[in-house]
This record gives sequence, C-alpha cells and structure tokens, in this order.
Amino acid sequence: MTDPTARLAESGWLAAATAAHEEQQLEILASQLLQIRRHADLINSRLADLGIEPVHEASVDRLGNLRSAKLLDADHDRGTYEVRAYWGEDTQAVELHTADRSTDPTGSAAYAC
Repeated sequence: MTDPTARLAESGWLAAATAAHEEQQLEILASQLLQIRRHADLINSRLADLGIEPVHEASVDRLGNLRSAKLLDADHDRGTYEVRAYWGEDTQAVELHTADRSTDPTGSAAYAC
C-alpha cells in the first residue's frame, strides 16, 4: 500500500496550492503596507496643507506599523500636552489627539490618550 503523504507529494497539486497560498499572503501583506504608507502620506500632506510642521512626520516603522505625526511635545513647565496626528479609520480623515500626562504612585510618568 502506498503512503498517503507520498501520493500527495507525487501529485504536485499540494506544492502548487501551497505556493499559490504563500503568494496570496504576500500580496495581502504588500497591500496592507501600501495602505499604511498611504495613510502616513495623507497625514503629512494634510498637515502641510494647514501649514503645520510636525516635530516628527507620520511614518511607517520597520515592522510595518503606522507611526503618528508628533506635533507638540508635552512640557510640564509650560503646562502643554503632547499632540499627535493620527489617521482615523472611522472618519477617513486626520485626527488630532492630546495626551494627558499623569504620574503614578511610583513616580514614573504615564501617558494616556
């Protein structure tokens, strides 16, 4: 009796299906990365249209995550909060978020949006 695994390998369809699946996964990943890059470009473009020069522009990190644009650093002495520009998936627009700086009982700073 022939081993079922050997028969699958001999038929070639499993290898072809695996290759097609891997190609499809790469295409999905590439599409997602292009979408993230597009969102970073939209954030930066909109800020430029408004005449806003961010501290750090929106970008894509080496893991493929969207990094928001930082518009203003928090400054406890001046009483200012950190301000960042994000891409709103629900609104399909650039959204500005502020971060409230608070101190926990251990004395380390925490930021919450």
